[in-house]
Amino acid sequence: MTPEEIQQTIEGMLAVQKELQNSQLKHSEQIADLIDEGRRIDRRIDQNSRDIRDLLDIVRSHERRIEQWERDVEPRGRISEAFDRVYQDIDELQAKTEAASQEMNGKLDAILRRLTGES
Repeated sequence: MTPEEIQQTIEGMLAVQKELQNSQLKHSEQIADLIDEGRRIDRRIDQNSRDIRDLLDIVRSHERRIEQWERDVEPRGRISEAFDRVYQDIDELQAKTEAASQEMNGKLDAILRRLTGES
């Protein structure tokens, strides 16, 4: 090989080496950017997770309040039982009223027949 060919080969190798270094720097920058983006995504995921936990806490709190209201409105079914008893009493009174009404109608019929002389 002639000295010029050696010189050209060395220059070519140096050019390839420089391209490789530039490519390596470019890839290093891209990797650093990807790492930064990954960290930003992790922070957003962490914040979203905290927000979800906070929302779940709020939902649980509301569920507890609703349960308490239900217990306050109808503790151990006492109100329902009371309504059932009231309805039962109303049914009994209706039955007694109907029986008394029929008895009264029978007596009134008997009085009217006596007064009018009908049998």
